[in-house]
Amino acid sequence: VHKQKANVLVIPYKLKDAQPHDLSAKEKDVFLAVSKNINDLSNGKNQVKFSFTETIELDKTTREMDYVSWWQQKNWNENNFDGSTWGFVYNTLLTYDKNLDFSNQDAAILIGFSDNSSAAIGEAMQFTDDPEAQSGKKRQGNVSWVAPIKTSEGVIANSILLYNLFDEHVVTHELLHLYGLVDLYGAPSYPPFSWMSSGSFYSLLPYEKWILGWLPDASVYCRDSKIDLYKEEKNISLNFQYSIGDQSYLIPI
Repeated sequence: VHKQKANVLVIPYKLKDAQPHDLSAKEKDVFLAVSKNINDLSNGKNQVKFSFTETIELDKTTREMDYVSWWQQKNWNENNFDGSTWGFVYNTLLTYDKNLDFSNQDAAILIGFSDNSSAAIGEAMQFTDDPEAQSGKKRQGNVSWVAPIKTSEGVIANSILLYNLFDEHVVTHELLHLYGLVDLYGAPSYPPFSWMSSGSFYSLLPYEKWILGWLPDASVYCRDSKIDLYKEEKNISLNFQYSIGDQSYLIPI
């Protein structure tokens, strides 16, 4: 989010037994729509430029890729890095590094399809040198799962893996993870009206925009004392001027 202009390399991959699938002009237009979404959500503060490579052909079969999808949690729990989505991205980018040019790229998206599978993956990953993050799971050689991917042209620390899951909403959602936003779905009371919720909300909460620097401090109001929401719910009155755009009100509880 601190980089005004981000470059993202889109890498289509073909599984060993899958039908050839080069990205069509219509599919590439989806990425143009995603770029516009980021520009609009940030009020022009952030732009994304997508570049496309030729399709890379993998030795992995559809069944093997399905296992990566189906056993995501199992592989995580059993510390099976090579069988995980993280391992797939890490190993694929390094294996095909010699065929790809990562110069000036801030992130990589691996995208693949198989007509013979109903499995799907849409996952964003942030690799990092942060000591606290690296104190977690270790793979072979006592290397952290989240160790950055060191290509010939430089480090790739942000990536997205797509498998049989591709549309404007999915790509925008996953890309917003790379900007630092978290999922808002999964709980009975998840907040609606955000791209990070389930459904197809083409907006963000004002609070999300604020933490990304996409909503000015002047549009954020903070109460200076704590309140008991249950005791005082009838006494809380908030006034917003919708004519001036998004606003956020922070209430300590």
